[in-house]
Amino acid sequence: MRDAVEIVEAFKGQLAWTSEERVLDIGCGPGTVTAQVILPILPPDATIIGSDISESMIKFANDEYGGARLKFKQMDIVSKDIWDKWNEETFNKIFSFYCLHWIQDQQ
Repeated sequence: MRDAVEIVEAFKGQLAWTSEERVLDIGCGPGTVTAQVILPILPPDATIIGSDISESMIKFANDEYGGARLKFKQMDIVSKDIWDKWNEETFNKIFSFYCLHWIQDQQ
C-alpha cells in the first residue's frame, strides 16, 4: 500500500477536481487502497466505485468499507461485454494500482 500512497501524494496536486466527481478504482482487491488512500483525497461530494474480478474481494470490501460515497462492484476488465453491466456508469477519473500487470492480453 505504501507505493500507492507515494503515487497519490506525488500526483494529487495535479488532479483537477470538479463537483460531484465519479471515480473508478480498477483492481481494488479488498478495498483498502480505495478506502484509505483514494477516498480521502476526493472532494466531499465525490463518489467512488472500487472494482475487482473477485466476488469474494468485492463482498469483503463492501462489508468492510462500503458506504454512501464508496461502493464496490465485481468487474472483469478483459470481458468483451464489460460495459453491459456498467452501461449507466460514467467516471471522471479512473485509478488502477495493482491490476494491469496481471492482464495478459492488454489490447
